[in-house]
Amino acid sequence: MLLLLFFFGAQLHAAPSSCWLKLDYTYTDIAYKEAKMTEAGRFPGIRGELGLGLTSMIGASVGGQYMEGNLNYSGETFSGASAKTVTKDYFSTTYGLIHLFFDSWVISGGIAQREWFNNLVISYRRRQTYSYYPLAATIYRGPLYFKAEWDWHFKGKNKTYMSDVNAAEHDVEFAQSSGSGYGAEVGVTIPTAMGFATHGFVAYHRWDIGDSDVQNDGVYNLMEPANHTTVIEGGIGVSF
Repeated sequence: MLLLLFFFGAQLHAAPSSCWLKLDYTYTDIAYKEAKMTEAGRFPGIRGELGLGLTSMIGASVGGQYMEGNLNYSGETFSGASAKTVTKDYFSTTYGLIHLFFDSWVISGGIAQREWFNNLVISYRRRQTYSYYPLAATIYRGPLYFKAEWDWHFKGKNKTYMSDVNAAEHDVEFAQSSGSGYGAEVGVTIPTAMGFATHGFVAYHRWDIGDSDVQNDGVYNLMEPANHTTVIEGGIGVSF
């Protein structure tokens, strides 16, 4: 399975040698699908970014996002019987980026990590942790901005707590190291007379992850199948 993602928003176009801070409230629609199951739902969340202009053309930032709530699960048990439940989940994303400023353009790249803790309630828990390299280009036109992003997935692990199902089975950790993602975000930033700006945005992101390796839990040979996740997100926030 796949941690959402949550992807990070476009940063405030900072002046050289200045700091910036963004704080957002987000609302996210997530749809996950693999061969024999789906999970879908909507989550409120928060995200933020703290950045520093290092020179007239280079900046750096760190940030992240957190969401928690419930997904509607529809799938099958190991015996092939249909199963439906409401899961308990949280999603988080953290990242560090380097930014190159070119007038109204910003090119950003770095390293990021996504995590999804998924409690299926009627069977077992699982935790996915995926690391990737994001590369994004953001263009500013007056109060508007547009960002396009590509993500190279380079390392993933999926820990499944099979001991929740049967004492004879032990927990397993799958490696899922192939995949990619892409997304886009459009927003508007409105300065205020009080030294900060307000903004709103809408965003789309998709992740595609390949099959995992095969692990034995003491009873069964198991694997996590290829899957994809689509994310549609909106939010409002403030920038300093």
